[in-house]
Amino acid sequence: MKAELKKLESAMCSHLFMAILLLFTLSCSAKYQSENFPILLARQSDIPVSVVDMQFLKEGAGQGNLQIQIKNVSQKPIKAVRYWLSPMPCRQYDMPSLLIDYGDSKLLGSKNVRPADPILNPGQNANLFVERKQLEDYLNPKRPSDKCWPEPEEKPHLFLAEVLFDDGTAWKIGKQNSSK
Repeated sequence: MKAELKKLESAMCSHLFMAILLLFTLSCSAKYQSENFPILLARQSDIPVSVVDMQFLKEGAGQGNLQIQIKNVSQKPIKAVRYWLSPMPCRQYDMPSLLIDYGDSKLLGSKNVRPADPILNPGQNANLFVERKQLEDYLNPKRPSDKCWPEPEEKPHLFLAEVLFDDGTAWKIGKQNSSK
């Protein structure tokens, strides 16, 4: 009986998380929001950074890597941006989210120390790159899951998680922000 209650509780949590993701997910006309693109972009209103384009590179040394072009749509220069790629909702408890940073990743508390990207000024675009091997488990999970079903929402979701401005203010997912 306890095992059945645990399964029911797990299924309810999974469905609740999916409902929350769907509330944040909006349809866009951009090509990366097509039914065939393997990642869904989740958006919130009044965000300081927008995704302009998202594609897999088709040639060159980075072939197969994900390129995400972002734009500072705020009125302030930005020191750091963090996106997180959440696994498909049915696998939310099976694997961690992937953090994708731009700018000074030390300010975001990243353990992956790398040279800081330049400040992103208002209206300016920048590119983020994610190696294909980092994405593989999100796009092609190796373990089958009895919780997954073939729906368009059963794709990894990309969220804007945090933005740190040059003036010391911040925008964070799930918080009331007036830093735009």
